[in-house]
Formats: sequence, C-alpha cells, structure tokens
Amino acid sequence: MASEKDTRLKLEQAMKREFACADVCFVTNGTHAIEVLLTAMDLPRGAKVLLPELSFLATATAVARCGLIPVFADVSRDYLGLTLDAVKAKAQEGLAAVILVHLAGFVNRELQEIASFCRSINVPLIEDCAQIHHGFYKGVRAGNLGTAATFSFQSSKLFNCGEGGAIISSDPALMTQCKAIINWGWPGENTAAQHDIPSSNYRLSHLQCERLVAELALAERKVTTLRDFYERIARAAHKLGKSFLPAQFAGDFVDSPFFFMTTGCRPNHRLEPRGQYPMSRSTVVLAILQKWFPDLVAPYLQANSTSTENVNSVHIVDHYGFLRISQFDDIEAVESELEKM
Repeated sequence: MASEKDTRLKLEQAMKREFACADVCFVTNGTHAIEVLLTAMDLPRGAKVLLPELSFLATATAVARCGLIPVFADVSRDYLGLTLDAVKAKAQEGLAAVILVHLAGFVNRELQEIASFCRSINVPLIEDCAQIHHGFYKGVRAGNLGTAATFSFQSSKLFNCGEGGAIISSDPALMTQCKAIINWGWPGENTAAQHDIPSSNYRLSHLQCERLVAELALAERKVTTLRDFYERIARAAHKLGKSFLPAQFAGDFVDSPFFFMTTGCRPNHRLEPRGQYPMSRSTVVLAILQKWFPDLVAPYLQANSTSTENVNSVHIVDHYGFLRISQFDDIEAVESELEKM
C-alpha cells in the first residue's frame, strides 16, 4: 500500500481530472461535506438557506445542524429540481445561500439560469451532487457552475468507498477554510494552523482514499455500464407498460441516473423515509432545531408555513416510484420489481 501522503495526492489529482474541478477537499461523508462547506462560508446564525422540497434528508439536516434555517421551495415535475421562478420568489424574503440538488441523477435543467441569478444577487450557490457523478450542462461537469459543490461516495453511488464525501470549488479562500475545518485547523502541509475556527476530524481515511483511487480509475467503464443498464431498464419498463421520467445522455444535458423514476406506483415503492417528504413535513429537521437551536424553531416554521401546498413536490412524492439502480445486478430482478410497482 502506498503511503498515506502519496495516496491522498493521487486521489486529489484523479478527482480533479475526472470532475474537472479546480480544487477538492475530501471528507467523511456527503452530509458532512454540506456541513463543512456551510461552516466555511461563515453564514450568520439563523440565516436562511434555500433548498428544494425534495432531496435526501441530509441536505436539510445539514443546514439545520449548522444553526441555519432551511427554507423549502417547490420543484419541477420535469427534472425534480429547483426552478428559477421558485428561487426568485424566495429570494425576496432574504437568503444567505441556495442549495441546488441534482436529484436522482437528473441535471437541473435551469442550472445556468439559477447560477446567474444567484451571482446577480451575490448569494452563493451550492450544488448538491450526492446523486450525480457524471452529469453535464453543455459540456460543463455538474458541480462546476455554482460557488461550490458537494459529493457523496457512499456505497450506493457510482463512485464509492463505502462512505465518503467531497467538496469542490474554484474559490481558494473557501477551500482553505474547508481543509482547515476538517483537520483541526490545519489546511495543509507547510501552512499555518487556524486554531481560531471551529474544526474537528472529518478526513477521509487512508483505506477509503485507496478505494476511491481505484474507483475513479474505472470511471469510463462505470459510466458505460450504468447507461447500458439504464437503457435495459427503460426497455423493460416499456414492455410492461410502465411510464417513467426519461434520462438524457446527449445534448445540452447529460444525466447520470441514480433512481429509475416510474409514475403511478404503489405506496410501498415511494420515497423513503416515509413521512419526511416533502421536507417541510420532516420531523427530523424540526427535532434538530428543537434540541440545539430552539430559538430558530419559530422562524423556521414561519419561513415554511406554506411549503406543504407546493403541488409538484407533493405530486412526485405521491405518484413516483424511486427504484435505486445500484440495488440490482441483473435485469430479471429489475423486471420483477417493476411488475410490483
């Protein structure tokens, strides 16, 4: 096994090549990636952070754990992500940051417009890329259009090391802060420690780094395999008369599907954990605020008093089936699952 220093350097170089990013900070998981990034941004306590009603729960809990107020907005039925109109409407209420989620591996179709708008109002845009590793907008890798992006390398992801995460950004000052926060104030070799900032140990282990280096070396094969398998699932769905949200592999948007999204599914195939989506219904987010930031409960409830009326988010939760592609090794198992849906 290579030395830890050499492995980390090799992983950093591989990540920069594969994700076309300027700099990267590896962390323990995708949830911590969001928490570390928000901490590095030094947003004031109780500041509002906009995010979509639909995402894995960690997007919202990470915001709450940082002493910030999650503000939920409706999503598009066409690609499951934030819309420019929704962002503009919420921006009128004052925002400290926006988190755009590429849910289920579908690139947000209004990514460029939302990024431009956030720049115009001087609000940082974070791309949550936990469920997308190979998405593109007009040839630009998803994760490179906002201020920064976060990734997950949990075992269900296209590139994985069991658990793990990363932050990417072209902002050197922001990345220095992230690297200091994950390593007890030390941003890197031959640098001065920043002991006056909140920090801890959020570093990816040596063994996880070794695994991720190997995973990234297989990137082309993994992407090809995923697309081929998705196409086989789509053909099986057509044969069974199932409607679904189609992924796109050419043109302005290139998706990297994490879920195969079917419509008209039965209740036992809907988004888990139950009762937490749309996220304005989440008891977990509220429990975090009640335990650690009780003074933020009232403004959180006020900021989200009408979120459950959002038609698209409710429709998606109630009518779409979320079939996680990485759960299956063969098309026969997928066909069996599709028949149940």
